[in-house]
Amino acid sequence: MKKSLRFASAALALTLAAGCAMPAFAAGKSSFSKSETVYAVMNGDGSIKSTTVSEHLYSASGLANVTDKTTLTDIQNTESDAEFTQNGEELVWNTNDTDVYYKGNTDKALPIDVKVTYALDGQEAALEDIIGKSGHLTVTVNLKNNETGTVNVNGKDRTTAVGVILGGDAANVTAEHGMIESAAKSSVAAFVTLPGVKDSLSGLLPDEVDSIEDYLQDTVTVEADVEDFTCPQVMVACATSTAALGTSNVFDLSSI
Repeated sequence: MKKSLRFASAALALTLAAGCAMPAFAAGKSSFSKSETVYAVMNGDGSIKSTTVSEHLYSASGLANVTDKTTLTDIQNTESDAEFTQNGEELVWNTNDTDVYYKGNTDKALPIDVKVTYALDGQEAALEDIIGKSGHLTVTVNLKNNETGTVNVNGKDRTTAVGVILGGDAANVTAEHGMIESAAKSSVAAFVTLPGVKDSLSGLLPDEVDSIEDYLQDTVTVEADVEDFTCPQVMVACATSTAALGTSNVFDLSSI
C-alpha cells in the first residue's frame, strides 16, 4: 500500500484482490497467456463502491494482431502506448511488445461478499457515528463465499486474507483466530481464512486437529480500547492459492 494513500474518516475503504491466471489462448498462429487482478473499493459497511480489473497479456512472440476477449468498460492501457481496436467484447492488439497491461471497470459480482460492522461499548453503530469517540471497539468482518457448495480438494477453493489496521488511538488490540503485529504507531490484526468451507468439513476432521479452526472462519473479529477513534483500514484479499496472496501487489491500489 502506498504511503500517500489516505482514507476519509466518514467512509472506510476496503480492497478485495481476486487474482487468477488464465490459460493460453490461441489467436491464429499466436498464443498468449492472460492473468488478472480484481480490485474492489468498498464503503464502510463492505458494500461495493467501484470495481476495477487489471489485466496482463503475455506472448513471447509478441502481441501483434492478438485477439483478447473482455467485458470490461472504460479500458485503458496502463504501461505502454500499444493500441487496440475493439469490436464488442473483442480487443485486437497491434504491438510487437511481449507484455500488455490494461485496466477497465466491471459491475460483475465478486466471489466473496464482505460485511463490516462496528460496535462501541457493546452498541452497534455506523462507522461515521463513532469516529472521534472513546470506548471498547469491536470490528466484525463477515465473509460470504459465493462459489462454495462442496469442498474442492484440487486447490481451487479461495483463500482469503483479512487485515484490520488500527491507528495510535487503539490499545489492547486482540484478534481471536488471528495474529497481531505492531507497525510504527499502528496495530495490524491479520487473518487467513477459507470462508464457506467450515460447514462442508463438519464431522470429517479428527478432534485433534484444533489448529485448522483458525483457517475456517466465516467471521473474524478485532477488539481494542480506543480514544478519539480514527477511521481504521480494512483490507481483504482473495485468491485461489496462498502463494498468490504473498505477492507484493495484492494490496497495492495504484492499479485502480
